[in-house]
Formats: sequence, C-alpha cells, structure tokens
Amino acid sequence: MPLFLLIDAGNSRVKWQVCQKQSQGGFDVITTDVVATEQLLLPNQPIDWFRELSSKYPTIQHVVVASVLGLDWLQGLRHAVGSVPLLVPRVQACSVLSCPYYHNQQLGIDRWLGCLALATESTFAVNLMVSFGTATTVDAVVQSSLVQQTASRFVHLGGFIAPGVDLMMRSLSSATQQLPQFEFQAQDQAIWPTSTRQAICMGVQLAQQSVLENAIRLLHLQWPNEQVVVWVAGGAYSWFNLESLGCQVILIPNAVFKGLQQCLNLNL
Repeated sequence: MPLFLLIDAGNSRVKWQVCQKQSQGGFDVITTDVVATEQLLLPNQPIDWFRELSSKYPTIQHVVVASVLGLDWLQGLRHAVGSVPLLVPRVQACSVLSCPYYHNQQLGIDRWLGCLALATESTFAVNLMVSFGTATTVDAVVQSSLVQQTASRFVHLGGFIAPGVDLMMRSLSSATQQLPQFEFQAQDQAIWPTSTRQAICMGVQLAQQSVLENAIRLLHLQWPNEQVVVWVAGGAYSWFNLESLGCQVILIPNAVFKGLQQCLNLNL
C-alpha cells in the first residue's frame, strides 16, 4: 500500500510521520519521530535523511510538508525527495474552515493546520486552539453561525503569538548580566518565590497563563452564553494548571499532522 510522509518543520524540531490512507478518509499511522532542526539545515542533510527514511519505507509515494523554515529549506527538501511528489499546503478557505486574514499567506501554516485539525474534530461553538512550541500561539475558532458566515463550518477569528517558555527563559538570560540560564520548572502559584530561579519560572509561568486567560476573556465578552473549549497541543502544556482556566480542556496531540491529513482529504 502507498504511504505518505508528513513533515512538520518547526524552528526547533522537525517532526515526521509515515502514514497510510484508509478508504474511509482516515489515516493509519505507521511511525512518528523527531529530529532537531539544526540537523537538517545543511545542504546535504535532508538528502541523507530522506535516503535513509525511504530505504525503511520504500513505498512512500507522496511527501506533504508544513514548514516555517523558509523557501531555501523547502528547495533543499524538494531536491532531497527527487521524483517523489512534494505537496506544500497553503492557507486557504475550505468547507471546514475559513480565514479572516486579508493576505492568507501571512498566517503561519502551523497555526492554520492546528485550527483545521480542531475544526475537523470539534462539535463546540466556541473554541481556542493553544500550541506550546518555540512560540506560544492562541487562535480562536468558532462556528460560522455565530458570525453570520456560512461558506465554512468554522471561522478562524484570529489569535495571539507570544514567546514560548524556552524562548522566555533564554531571553532573560541572554539580555541580562546576572540572571542565570536553566531549565523551566513549574511553580506552585500559591507560594511567593523566594529565589531568583523560582522568580523567573513564576514570571514565565504567569505570563503564559495570562495569554490564555485574556483570550478566553475576549471570547466570553463576545459570547457570554457560550462555553469556551480549549484545545491544547505541544508538550509544554503539562507545566501548567490548565484546569484553573475554568474551561473544558481537550488535548489534541500531533495537531499539525492531523491538519496535514485533512489537507489531503480536502485536496488543499
């Protein structure tokens, strides 16, 4: 059976998934793995990586990629896959989801795919897609009936982009003389920090939580009678007490891959 190679190329990591399409439109995942982005930045690295991968999975017939690494990296990947078709989905309205941006391509493809995955699975009217990565992104997705739009089932209203946890931690260390660099550790928010490390971690933790709380507040202001459902992707979610948000929280692992799968189903 033919296989698809899905690639989520982010600033810190390149995740990949080999899957097989079912006749009903679903996908069977064969394997998923990740490599550091820096390992695939040099010209010959994508070639060696794909050669090794295709030797393990010789029936890969399509490569589908979502990348924030720029056109040069995509060109290198295109050269690496050779004659295997390379599909690069674009941000565009479809039957499932519409986009409010005047210039659709200004919306990051990773954000769009996460919202598309949410819109495919959600039965709720008001949704928030939260992704904890190099950046923390928060996107509002609501049923089109709430905004008098009928072209798609859901509408992406817009969202926030904030520095992610690791980026916040590194920026404090690199931009100051005396603040140390170390790994983030979640803090008990009921206790005042009594060390520099605790103070930094608490500040980062509260800043991240504040982004989510303000997004939820905005949605409640617009639709006070609707439940806000928070969908969460990215491993850093485990550092936060998401139950304190007062909303239903649903984990949506591998959201970008699920979005890529929907692009294949919708021929985007």
